[in-house]
Amino acid sequence: MCAPAREGRALPYCLAAAALAAAAAAPLGTGLLARSRCPPGFEEASDEGRSFGAWHVHTRRSDGRGTDGDVARAAREAGLQFAVLADHNVDPLPPRRVEGVLLVDAVEVSAPSGHVVALGVTRAPAPEERGTVLRWVHRGGGEAYLAHPTHPARGWRDDAAALSADGAEALSLDTGLHLLRTPARLVPALLAYPLAPDAVLQAALAPDPGAFALVRRMREMGSPGIRLCAVDAHGFPPYERMFRTVRLELNLALPRDPAEAARALRRAIAEGSGLCRVAGAGERAPEPDADGVSIWTAPGLLHGTRQAVATFPLRAP
Repeated sequence: MCAPAREGRALPYCLAAAALAAAAAAPLGTGLLARSRCPPGFEEASDEGRSFGAWHVHTRRSDGRGTDGDVARAAREAGLQFAVLADHNVDPLPPRRVEGVLLVDAVEVSAPSGHVVALGVTRAPAPEERGTVLRWVHRGGGEAYLAHPTHPARGWRDDAAALSADGAEALSLDTGLHLLRTPARLVPALLAYPLAPDAVLQAALAPDPGAFALVRRMREMGSPGIRLCAVDAHGFPPYERMFRTVRLELNLALPRDPAEAARALRRAIAEGSGLCRVAGAGERAPEPDADGVSIWTAPGLLHGTRQAVATFPLRAP
């Protein structure tokens, strides 16, 4: 018996209207309906020596819907021990534990060439400093990770500068949800969401060859080339549901002290000591490819199949 993820806030009107269409299309979605009664989440796994968390979460400090408490409660319910917050262009708060969950602030910097998640900085850059954001982060002793670098509207646009970043979000739920808006994908997604929201979110995490290739070029140029998986959660879809879709698994047990735990977390990410995991594959994921990425054939939204990422290490083998 599993506890269903909380739905949180109401669906936008477009999805609410789609629910009526989905009722008419129920015979097409009966399999999804059965699966949605018990959100798949992640396979049971020992957390001994490991910590689970969410990367790239927004709160009311910028364009998110929730407070620290909302994020922490959702993370706890989803079985996470930490969340890395990345509000836009605001000074980071000190590391803290809320509801037993470690919250670590990064800064999502809106730069002319795209967005960067700056981890380990003590303030947000001034507008005039954002033009050289990667150098600014490194001068301040932090790490710079490109946010949703292949997003059609908010991707990274300076290929040369990208190679000096410490890594990038090789898998971005924000990018995937944007790509679902194409006509061929939008209708199945709208029909399926009221019946099986977890399946729709998982479908948004399709393999992104462009993002993995970008990180590969970073490594060739001497960058650590860390590959992250980002929920880019804003509160809708609900935090908890997104946290149950994709997570970071770091090879460390977090210390109790928040400041010490934040330093350990930052070091583990910078060293690539961990992996990204997408829910749903379970034991069906095949052997990884040469880049360490495991891809499996998952059920489609209303019919057929789709390619889905299962796991990949933060650092390529």
